[in-house]
Amino acid sequence: MKFICDYFSLMLKSNDRFEVIGTANDHDGVMALAKEKNPDVILLDLNFDKNNTGIDMISELKKLKPQCKIIIITVHDQGNLILEAITNGADNYLLKDMPVEELQSAIIDTYENKTGFSQRLLYNIASEANKIQQRQQSLLYIMTKLSTLSPREYEVLQQLYLNKSYAEISDFLVIEKVTVRSYVSSVLKKMGYTSSKAMVKDLTDLKIFENLSGLKNINGITDITDG
Repeated sequence: MKFICDYFSLMLKSNDRFEVIGTANDHDGVMALAKEKNPDVILLDLNFDKNNTGIDMISELKKLKPQCKIIIITVHDQGNLILEAITNGADNYLLKDMPVEELQSAIIDTYENKTGFSQRLLYNIASEANKIQQRQQSLLYIMTKLSTLSPREYEVLQQLYLNKSYAEISDFLVIEKVTVRSYVSSVLKKMGYTSSKAMVKDLTDLKIFENLSGLKNINGITDITDG
């Protein structure tokens, strides 16, 4: 971490618009410097120390120094990290492999409230936002389908979600195995699937029962159609 701090210190000092007032290698050091030196801008590495990430520290620094510009600087360009940083209050998100002049200009623009993301980051942000929208739409679709199930069908679906066999479901719900098969067939039809394996995979990917808190009451199922 120290050599990274040294590199960026030298890079910034090469431009007379910057004054480097301190560097730190861990959470406590950053907080102490922010409190003591009152910086205008803080460059925060995404991979900070073993106990903290740069993203974790943004809100804490903003609470301490609301007017200070917080810039995440990293090699990671994933859309989910960028959105998380922005959500937590970061004023900009820059990549370490940017040319020095561009990096310096981006820091100055951020300080002057003229923040702009590179095309590369904008693409990744848009891609991540699209994934989130698709997940939300899928979740709404599945929940709408779930509302068509009877209480018993919902119980059977929950047991399938827990990877229970037909025999185990039969024992748990105290119904005949042939009855379980009938319920599964009805559930598949209402949910729009031909395979219980594919259905369970989609439900697992969406963490559907965790979102509905269904698994917390697995032995005392509540009819979701009751609202």
